[in-house]
Amino acid sequence: MTIIRSSMTIEDYLRLEWNPQTAIDPDGGYVLTIWPLNDFAVYGDSEAEVLAEWQSALRSHLTGYLKVGKAIPTGRLDVAVSGSTGSFAEQSDELTFA
Repeated sequence: MTIIRSSMTIEDYLRLEWNPQTAIDPDGGYVLTIWPLNDFAVYGDSEAEVLAEWQSALRSHLTGYLKVGKAIPTGRLDVAVSGSTGSFAEQSDELTFA
């Protein structure tokens, strides 16, 4: 397996167009999530609270990804055709080839 790292920095990732979504948490308060970061969520007592905190939380979250070498999903897709079946891969911090 070969891993190719991009030259994107944390600041580059933070400049991407993230689309935070807020919802009422069934357990009370509010939750903010960002697709495609399935392991990212900000919880608070009010929508204003989660909206005020999400950018700082995102910086911390993405910094953690980079420190451990985890690919950062961005939701942007690059299309690569392979034989007659074709495939697509999400663009991220790292590209992995088997």
